[in-house]
Amino acid sequence: PAEDCVACLVSELSVMRLRLPLLVVSIAIVGASLVQSFHSAEEAGLLELEMRAARANAATAIEQGNEARRELERWKADTARLERELDASLSWAQAIGEALVAEGARREQSAVAAAAASALVINPPPFGVQRCILALRDCLRADGFEGMQLLRAAALDERELRDVEFLTIDRATGRTELVVASRMIVLLDRATRRGTLEFYGGVVRVDGIRSELPQGGHKVVLESVAGKLWEERLPYLVQAKGSYDETSAQTQRDPTLDSETRAAWIERLDALLVDAGAEHKLRIAGFAQIADREFRSARLVGYDDRNLLALAADCEGIAIEVDTRARVVSLRLRKGTLRRPGAESTIGDEGYRMLLPNLTPERASSILMGMVVER
Repeated sequence: PAEDCVACLVSELSVMRLRLPLLVVSIAIVGASLVQSFHSAEEAGLLELEMRAARANAATAIEQGNEARRELERWKADTARLERELDASLSWAQAIGEALVAEGARREQSAVAAAAASALVINPPPFGVQRCILALRDCLRADGFEGMQLLRAAALDERELRDVEFLTIDRATGRTELVVASRMIVLLDRATRRGTLEFYGGVVRVDGIRSELPQGGHKVVLESVAGKLWEERLPYLVQAKGSYDETSAQTQRDPTLDSETRAAWIERLDALLVDAGAEHKLRIAGFAQIADREFRSARLVGYDDRNLLALAADCEGIAIEVDTRARVVSLRLRKGTLRRPGAESTIGDEGYRMLLPNLTPERASSILMGMVVER
C-alpha cells in the first residue's frame, strides 16, 4: 500500500506537470483580457465625460443664442419705439415751427403797418407824394385790382418812387405779399394795355416767408389796364411806350368775370386737376381774369402725399394746353416764379409745362368748356 500511494502521487505529479503550462497560459489570457477590459472601460468613461461636457457646452451655446435673439428683439422694439417718438417729435417741432413763423409774420406785418402809420403821422410825405399815392390807388381800384395798395412812399424823384411799401392781398385765397423796396417804377405798354410795377433794392414777404428782391427787380404785372387814365392821373410817374390799338379787344377785361364767375372757373380747374396724374396734387389758388384762353395773374399750388405744400407758382398766365396729334394734355405756366422747398426758379415767356397724363384732349376741353390752348 505504501508503494501504491507513492506511485499514485508520482502519477498525479506527472499529470499536474503536464497541465501547468495550460493553466499559466489561461491565466495570462484572462489577465490580458482583464487589462484590456480595464482600458476599454477607462476610455469609455473618458468619452462619457467628454460627451457630457460637449452637451453642457452645447446647452450653454443654445442658451446664449436664445438670449442674443431675445436681446435683438428688444433692440428692434426699442428702435421702432424711438423712431415713432422721433417722428412724433419732428411732426410736433414742425407744427410748432410753422405756428411760430405764422405768428412772427403776423406780428412783423402788424409792426410794419404800425411803424408805417406812425411814420406817416410824425413825418408825413410831401404833398406831391401823397397825391401820387392816392392817384395810384384810384387807378388800381378802377382797373379792378382792389387787393393792391401802395402803403407808403417817401419821395418822388426822376419818375421813381423811393422807399415804398406795396401790399397785395388775394381775398379769394388769403395770400399776402408785402414788398419793401428802395425804388419803384411804373411801366406801361400802350399796345398791350399792360402795366408793370417794378421794385428794386429791398425784400418781399409772401405768406410770411421773407426773401431778398432779385437783382433784376421784382415785377407785379397788371393786365388790361386803362392806360390813358394812368397817364392822365400819373404823368410824372408812368413811363409809357408804344401806341394804343383801339381796334384790338383781345386784352380787354371781361366785365362778366365777377367773384362768382371766378369761383366757378376755379372749381372747374380743380375738378380737372384732381385726377390728372401730375407729380403733385395741383390746385389753382386764384387768378385775376381770363384773356386769350389763359388765366391771368394766377397762382398754382401743389401738395405731396402727406398733404404738405410741395410747390407754389405765381405766373402771369396759366393755361391748359392740348396736343390732339400726340394726345397729350399739359398745364402751361408762363412768365412767373416757381418755388419749391429750398429752391426758387424763374419761368420765362417760353413757359413751363407740367404733364397731365390721365387726361385726354377731349375730356380737358369738355370740363373747361373749350377754354384750352391748342399746341
